[in-house]
Amino acid sequence: MEGVTVVDKPSGLSSAGVVNRVKRLLGAKRAGHTGTLDPFATGVLAVCLSGATKAIPYMDEAFKEYEAVLRLGVLTDTLDSTGKVIEQCPVEGMGEGRVLEALEGFRGKIEQTPPKYSAIKKNGRRMYWLARHGVEVERPKREVFIEDLRLLGLDLPDIRLFIRCSRGTYIRSLGADIAERLGCCGHVAGLRRLKSGIFDIEDAASIEELQDGNYKLFSIRQVLSHLKDIEVGVVVAARIRDGLQVKKCFVDGLSLPDFIKGERLVVTDGGRVVSVVEAVVGAGEVEECGDDDTVLKLLRVFGGDGSD
Repeated sequence: MEGVTVVDKPSGLSSAGVVNRVKRLLGAKRAGHTGTLDPFATGVLAVCLSGATKAIPYMDEAFKEYEAVLRLGVLTDTLDSTGKVIEQCPVEGMGEGRVLEALEGFRGKIEQTPPKYSAIKKNGRRMYWLARHGVEVERPKREVFIEDLRLLGLDLPDIRLFIRCSRGTYIRSLGADIAERLGCCGHVAGLRRLKSGIFDIEDAASIEELQDGNYKLFSIRQVLSHLKDIEVGVVVAARIRDGLQVKKCFVDGLSLPDFIKGERLVVTDGGRVVSVVEAVVGAGEVEECGDDDTVLKLLRVFGGDGSD
């Protein structure tokens, strides 16, 4: 079993727990996910199976989409519904106009402080581990991008939001910051991921559907479809799988796409993924065969079946 399947993660399970279940159900050699969802959250979790785990660093997950419920009046230490209440505040004068005005300040590039209960590493430890052991550490701000932020519903103390944001955005931090902008406090009481890169909630299967064999399986080439393709023959493919860098002689006579120095591309053989590479020079700088300089630097090599 190889490829990427999309799970509609249920609330109450960790992302790692879901991956382990999927691995057992589908009989994969190994498995990994492409972006953690908090245990209380639901929705799109892409699980890579067997050789597809090698593609994880090169998949396009620049943007993610969520529906979130921000509950005003109560702040928790985790910034979500699983944490301990650390503050309560009155919810007054929260009309639609005031909420819309507050949301305006969170579109585009913003800075946010990651929650202290997060998977970021500090001094070799996950921050959630440090928080659970009472260790206070500095949490440097990070820049993220909020492409779309919309009010879906207002039923105080709850505010329902749609968010399209860059990878690395913490919705829990965003919710707490919005509440603070409203002169209140709050936490994210519900979170559902609708999209992650090319993976949509419409593609997702529940754990029960996976058990029944009712799920989609994306190939490695499909999940790398954002990368330009260089099709090679069996001889060059074999050389690449042996770990040889792609020289000018290797690509002589091939139909090359237009690429620039530093761009990542995917090399295929009959549609099977051979390697992910990085261009050392631009396509226009590839001279005729005779110069042995490297043209494409190997980043990841896949086996003959695209797996190993």
